[in-house]
Amino acid sequence: MIEVFLAIALLIALTILLSLYRAALGPGVFNRVAGINVIGTKTIVLLVIIGYIFERPLFF
Repeated sequence: MIEVFLAIALLIALTILLSLYRAALGPGVFNRVAGINVIGTKTIVLLVIIGYIFERPLFF
């Protein structure tokens, strides 16, 4: 079961990198702000998944 959450965490980390590309090279200001917003949201989700993997409820 941990392998599934690890795979999901890696997939989310990959999407964070894609959002970072959008935030850095977006065609307009709105796209850059939206990219930063997505990075923040996905980071919180990634912290929750890492907290579940390492059995640390403080990450929730």
